Amino acid sequence: VNEYYHRVYLIFFKSTHQEGYLMKSIQDNDLDAVEQNRNMLVRNTEEGLAKLNAIKPFANRDASLLNACREALEFYRLEAETKIPVVIDFMLKHDDFEKIQKAVEAKSEKQRTQQDIDKYNKAVEDMNAAVNNYNKTIQILNEERTKVINDWNASSKRFLDEHIPASK
Repeated sequence: VNEYYHRVYLIFFKSTHQEGYLMKSIQDNDLDAVEQNRNMLVRNTEEGLAKLNAIKPFANRDASLLNACREALEFYRLEAETKIPVVIDFMLKHDDFEKIQKAVEAKSEKQRTQQDIDKYNKAVEDMNAAVNNYNKTIQILNEERTKVINDWNASSKRFLDEHIPASK
């Protein structure tokens, strides 16, 4: 039971750990690290899913642990492929906004042209839209991540409780 559990857990852990690096790089606002960790997470999840496909259900009847792990890996892959690009877009728009804002603030009000003001206003609009999209995406990811981790923990507990007899 422990050997089987650990075999599946290591697959789960590798992607979960990589996702932690991804979240840290977002927190650190390190765009290069975000992209690197995103690519690594995609690779880890694809490798993990392939490994899971080669593992049979425990005692040829209990696939609960495999299913929970597969659900987590599919979440991580979806996160990396479709949700993190929204985060990257936000980071890029934030950088652009700061550059434009500094350029406008560096000029006196008399030196600012209509083109400068229009460019700044457009950057504000883009930034506001990116912030809203970013906040929605992060909220969805946090909710889905919590569900996936809770499902994994519940499946792990159920699996171990069912297959390891408790001493009385």
